Amino acid sequence: MVLATALCLVVTGCSKNTIPDTPPPPSGTVTSKVGIVCPFRATASDPDFDPVCVRIDWNNGDTSDWSATFRSGDTITLKYTWPAAGYYRISVQAKDDKGAVSLWSNWHAVTIADTVNIAPVIPSSPAGPDAGFVGTLYDFSDLAVDHNGDRVRLQFDCGDGDTTDWSYLVAESTTITMSHRWLDPGEYSILARAMDEKGLISGWSNVHMMVVSWDTVSRPPFIPFVLVGPDTGYVDSTYEFTTAGGDPNGDSIMFQFDWGDGDTSACSAPVAESAAVRMTHSWTTAGSFAVRARAKDVGDSISGWSAGHGLVVKSSLR
Repeated sequence: MVLATALCLVVTGCSKNTIPDTPPPPSGTVTSKVGIVCPFRATASDPDFDPVCVRIDWNNGDTSDWSATFRSGDTITLKYTWPAAGYYRISVQAKDDKGAVSLWSNWHAVTIADTVNIAPVIPSSPAGPDAGFVGTLYDFSDLAVDHNGDRVRLQFDCGDGDTTDWSYLVAESTTITMSHRWLDPGEYSILARAMDEKGLISGWSNVHMMVVSWDTVSRPPFIPFVLVGPDTGYVDSTYEFTTAGGDPNGDSIMFQFDWGDGDTSACSAPVAESAAVRMTHSWTTAGSFAVRARAKDVGDSISGWSAGHGLVVKSSLR
């Protein structure tokens, strides 16, 4: 028997199996809520480089099954859902494919909160201008906060009978900004309220007052958008270009196009701001041209020229 054991050790390299190293603490979720799936990463190594598996003690009387076997030194993810709120210290243990089991790791702390849902915090008074002009768009913002940490959306009451749509969902403690324009002068009470992702709605905030009056100072239109149209064309062919723009006074506006070949169009008919205007032109010579536009309001105030839209005109269709 002694001789056989010696031959096994010398000739075949047989050796005693070593237990896996004590794993490092699991890592992952730190805070969560009852009923939420929490992922954790566990790493295990074996001195003999044997394949290993792991299990986690969830510190509530429940321990996971042994995981699938994986290579020594690798990391695996295990998930768990706590059925009750509390403070838990979880630890991990490793086992090699020969059945040797390591010591338990140091613990990783997890705090699990109750799932009782509470309506979002009532927002503060919306932030924004105190005065403005009829027809001008103004931004208002507020902070969306939720007791449970749920995602939240906001809605603004603009005080003129118009209420905004609900905003998109954002992480709680995020500022949301929305816009509105008033069509008549007056004093308006602006409020905000919040709704969480589960549909619970807060009360309305305190009021932010906004005084809206007619704008008696005529200001030039905004510079039009860069024109939309073709990038290439041919001599004596007609091409269409489109632009749009706005006016700080909400006035109707007209557009004029500079075709880049020394020719400038007449002004278009007046259109409401943001309405698209289309014009056509043909070029008599080949070359590269920058097509641009400017706007004029009904009070004859004129904007600057837009950025140029590049057009390459070729001499032949061949």
